[in-house]
Amino acid sequence: MDEFQYSGLQNLEGAENVNIIKKFNNILEKNNVNKGLKEKLNVINNTKFNNDDLDTVISNIKWNTYYYKKYRQQTKLLVFIIFIAILMICLTKMRSSYFDDKSYAFVMGIVLAAAFIYIFYSLWDLLIKDTKNFDEYDFSIYGTGHYNPDTDKSPKSTFDISNVDLSDCMIKKLTSNDVNSSFLNKYF
Repeated sequence: MDEFQYSGLQNLEGAENVNIIKKFNNILEKNNVNKGLKEKLNVINNTKFNNDDLDTVISNIKWNTYYYKKYRQQTKLLVFIIFIAILMICLTKMRSSYFDDKSYAFVMGIVLAAAFIYIFYSLWDLLIKDTKNFDEYDFSIYGTGHYNPDTDKSPKSTFDISNVDLSDCMIKKLTSNDVNSSFLNKYF
């Protein structure tokens, strides 16, 4: 199988990954996880994927997550609008028995003002969301965006990295073994 590099994994069939899978299966057996899940895990572990299939699956998962979050936020906004409409209908029905005209106008004005502020804020929030990661904002719609010295080679840059003192920086490279053993010890 070709090497697949994603999130620090070097080789899917490496000895470290085989040990992790064995530890995970032992944990499943200790906790008496249902048989259907074990069968599905065995099918996944025994299936050979090529890089194109994995890239496609990862891309589909990312887009599915993006649109799920976007539609969830839009649905919450529509539910809020429906709630405000029902509240306005109820207040209108109660106008003659509980409210006079001035108090009804005051209460409806407060409700509508708060609703419009919330709706416009939610729409603005949806507008400035990033097109690739829904949890991030894309403020470049207001201008050129931030300066990235790695990709932007414009002459307006005055920042020179050669003048930065890195002697006090502490750099530790984490290996996949460190991360995996820490994960297993923390959660299992």
